[in-house]
Amino acid sequence: LWHGGQEIEGSSDAISIFRELGKRVIFVTNNGVSRNDLLIRCQQMGFGGCLDDMVTASFVCAQYLKEKKLNKTVYVFGGKGLVDELTNAGIKSVGFEPDPMPERWDLETAEALVNSMEENVGCVVVGFQYDISYIKLLKAVTYLHNPEVLFLGTNSDPVAVLHFQNNKTCIMPASGSFISAVRTASRREPVILGKPNQVMFEAVKRVCPKIQPDRTLMIGDRADTDVLFGKNSDLITLMVGTGTNSRDDIFEWCNSNERAIQKVVPDYYSKSLIDVFMNYIRDR
Repeated sequence: LWHGGQEIEGSSDAISIFRELGKRVIFVTNNGVSRNDLLIRCQQMGFGGCLDDMVTASFVCAQYLKEKKLNKTVYVFGGKGLVDELTNAGIKSVGFEPDPMPERWDLETAEALVNSMEENVGCVVVGFQYDISYIKLLKAVTYLHNPEVLFLGTNSDPVAVLHFQNNKTCIMPASGSFISAVRTASRREPVILGKPNQVMFEAVKRVCPKIQPDRTLMIGDRADTDVLFGKNSDLITLMVGTGTNSRDDIFEWCNSNERAIQKVVPDYYSKSLIDVFMNYIRDR
């Protein structure tokens, strides 16, 4: 839909055509923003929609814990979107505020830090955030030392790649990188909530109870999350070439003998979202 804050040419027109054809459009993202923030962004960029059309990793997390009837505090190793969705679900959280390294580190400092930690934490959630620190990692791992504390990850995306002019590229460590750090130090395995896991499709069904998988098209630009999510949820899949993967990747996967690789081959491919409708537009 967009790249680097700019709409990919024709993508908002494509969304409008879907709606003209009577299709319900649901935006499903591993991004940890709140549903309300995603709605604002979609409306500002011309994609429209309403709150029930928005499904984000933070919303899925809050709904997952609500279904678990968690009555304890959540330690958030993540962003504001997680806090907002947890609050909307009536779940208390701590950890979002800055947590810089003390100027001095010794046994007394460590003891004081541990004594200041929330005692009623029942879950650690790891997602994307910019303000990471050693102390945040320490607290997350210390909470997880208790085997009764749940360990959730918003999604396993390792990086986000930004391309700029003059062939400059920025590789941004993403949620999967932070989850790996917590997993290694805690020696605990998290429940991953975002795409490609089916937990996220349960959230989609919550906002669209009448959804029919065999009449639902999952569109995305990344095979190991979007396409695999569609396959795991028994949806029809369409990959567009405006993001992480390309048509050349699909040809390579088709020639693989590995079942895991073949599973990310989409049912359909389009160079971009608007290209799906080029004949339709000409006929209009």
